[in-house]
Amino acid sequence: MVKIALCDDEKKICSHLKKLIEERYGHIFSIFAAQSPEEFLDEWKEDPNKTADILITDIQFETENGQQNGILEAKKIQERFSRTQIIFMTGYLEYATEIFDASPVYFLLKPIEKEDLYKALDKSMIKLQSEWKKSIFVELKGSVEKILVNEILYIENKGRNLLVHMKEADKAFHMKLGDFEAKLPPHFLRPHQSYLVNMDYIKEFNRTEIILQNDVKIPISRTKYPLIKEKIMFHFTQ
Repeated sequence: MVKIALCDDEKKICSHLKKLIEERYGHIFSIFAAQSPEEFLDEWKEDPNKTADILITDIQFETENGQQNGILEAKKIQERFSRTQIIFMTGYLEYATEIFDASPVYFLLKPIEKEDLYKALDKSMIKLQSEWKKSIFVELKGSVEKILVNEILYIENKGRNLLVHMKEADKAFHMKLGDFEAKLPPHFLRPHQSYLVNMDYIKEFNRTEIILQNDVKIPISRTKYPLIKEKIMFHFTQ
């Protein structure tokens, strides 16, 4: 699932952006808000899973310690999470020339028009998808193995091991499914507690199962079907 961090010292702006995003994209994104990028980094230290694929942040913040520069804080986030796509927003055009120090993907002028927000998110997703089609690294018996993401069809939990089904040959790893899932891009779907599926290889699906292009059938948990359907339909339209 794509993770979006919204950073603005006005909570109503974060709430408004969240509403606009859900109007267009449903619930395919995991969205959380912070009052500044610094607060986001503090939360990340408490919970390492709270990363962000896309950061939408204001440029200036009023904090207890005075003003905070959102551009400098965004650069710190990029240093920790190199793939994070930055979208800046501000009500003051004089900051426009400074934002390029952080290599943003888009610049939004307040008050934000929803179509501009959607253009920014669509552009961010294109850049993310380009990154996700590359590779991940998995530690195996003291060595690190490189796996091409677009070669993975699905992953299956087999007792204490994972079986990674790939185009050419399967690979087995001794690790938890959740730990492997954390390494994968959001176009990998978890329709069942024991499976991860690369949505690029889905041929069809129904309420009970996903059928891959090689005719392998993956079960869908009954309670997960509404969200699974939403995610697959969105992926098919991209």
